[in-house]
Amino acid sequence: SKLRSAFYEFRNRMPQDRFGNGLNWIKAEEDGLLSIKDSLEGLSNVKAEFTGPPNMNLSDGETTMPDIFFSHSKHAVWNGCALCHPDLFGVKRNVQPYSMQDIFEGEYCGACHGKVAFPNIDCRKCHAKEVF
Repeated sequence: SKLRSAFYEFRNRMPQDRFGNGLNWIKAEEDGLLSIKDSLEGLSNVKAEFTGPPNMNLSDGETTMPDIFFSHSKHAVWNGCALCHPDLFGVKRNVQPYSMQDIFEGEYCGACHGKVAFPNIDCRKCHAKEVF
């Protein structure tokens, strides 16, 4: 079909990734191959300016995996703050423990990852020293 052909043509110009739809959307944005629009004039609410910590190391207590490197700045540019706070994650640190099982069941990070964001099957995407 025309749409499928257009997608494959688009995909071939984009940085590749191992899982999901095979595209590394973050790298594509960083390389200037696409521009993020997180609002539509006249339709979207104005988001508050991001004031949280840009990056965080989260220890999951798992000794066989590196700590989780979480980038607020990467998430906020795509989603703003209200998508996650306070409904998915509270605003106080270290008061809401959750497990990978919770994430796999669609809670916390799993509300998006595995559905509309890259899937949870590439452990190194999150359990890393830096964002890939």
